[in-house]
Amino acid sequence: MAVAYQVRLTLDKPADLSTRGWKEIMRRAHRRELKHWHRTKLRGHFLKGAASRYGYQPRKPKYLSQPRKRGKPPLMYGGDAYNATVRGTPLIRAFPTRAKLTMNTPKYVMMRPWKSGRPNLGAEMTALTWQETLEMEANEAAYGEKEIERIRTKRTYTAG
Repeated sequence: MAVAYQVRLTLDKPADLSTRGWKEIMRRAHRRELKHWHRTKLRGHFLKGAASRYGYQPRKPKYLSQPRKRGKPPLMYGGDAYNATVRGTPLIRAFPTRAKLTMNTPKYVMMRPWKSGRPNLGAEMTALTWQETLEMEANEAAYGEKEIERIRTKRTYTAG
């Protein structure tokens, strides 16, 4: 089963920059930010306190009373989901307007659970706080501006 996470960012294209150059900058900014999210932010979903921070669905008493589950955060049961998502290699597809990160997960992790009352683990793994969203947007915008400035200051040197 694969869990997908998407991010979108809209910036205004400078008039002196080609469309092709602009699209390449946006692709790189999206790819870079999703790599950063996977390396740093995804781990936070498996720590204690993540349920209140990201708004996870409350777990049922039967689930919480299981011996393997006692004292662990909501997304940690046997460690399969953690090993597959955090330690695994994601597939990142970046486009000028958005990027998509796909992670392989165990079969019990799905974006749309078919059993009622079952938590949406895929949505819980990819949830963001408002501060994280603003931070990601600011990082992408800063990277885009830095790349635009780098392209504008490019110099061509001729030998001879």
